[in-house]
Amino acid sequence: SGPSLGRPKKDEEQDRPQARKDAAARNAVEGKCGEGKRSYGLGRIRVRLRETSETVIALQLLVMNLERKLRILFLPIFRLLMNLCRQPKWA
Repeated sequence: SGPSLGRPKKDEEQDRPQARKDAAARNAVEGKCGEGKRSYGLGRIRVRLRETSETVIALQLLVMNLERKLRILFLPIFRLLMNLCRQPKWA
């Protein structure tokens, strides 16, 4: 969303919640792009063709998603292993 076209409304407060939601969504996307540039090298793409650039970016986003899923999967397994190691062994 952006500023509405045409004559300004008398009550501008009605557009604020929508603008706030849009800003929150943009912040999430910009944060993920920044993480990609810092951690995954998205800022260092130096390919010339458009198709190649899009492919490299798509692969980097795939790697980002896979690493996130791996972190989510690894944490419960790690906790389970830690709990198994802490239990006393009888007999």
